[in-house]
Amino acid sequence: ASYKRWKEMLNRCYNINASEYNSYGGRGVIVAPIWHNYQNYAAWWEANCPNDSFTVDKDVLLKGNKLYSPETCCFVPSDINSVLALRRSERGNYPVGVRLKDGKLIAQINYMGKKIHLGTFATPEAAFEAYKRAKEKCIQEYAETHKHELQDYVYKALMDYRIDITD
Repeated sequence: ASYKRWKEMLNRCYNINASEYNSYGGRGVIVAPIWHNYQNYAAWWEANCPNDSFTVDKDVLLKGNKLYSPETCCFVPSDINSVLALRRSERGNYPVGVRLKDGKLIAQINYMGKKIHLGTFATPEAAFEAYKRAKEKCIQEYAETHKHELQDYVYKALMDYRIDITD
């Protein structure tokens, strides 16, 4: 599993034809030189990965991070990795969690696999505040659910994770 993930990471950062390139390499995300060598990556993986259902995350420990490295990455269950995704393409010019639907500003989150409608709002800022509260609570609940599997510093980073209007 580590070799497949290593190839995927390099591909999305350096292959301009990869489907995820625009969200990674196209945004300046790179891989630390030490991880250009698979043996180095595999050694880190073996020492840190709880099981194959976990994925490498570069944003939990350092929000907005653009470097995949042993110091900046950690392992999280795939459901936590998904809940942290920003899905820029779905929102257009509105803040994260906010979109225009039928001429109205709405906020919604994905929670445990379901879309939860948070309401209709007069301003993008008001919609974002509702999203922020719900999303941070959601991330904390996921962290609690997986507390027994997470490394302590990863659990703490998730409990302290904050959503910003500029995300």
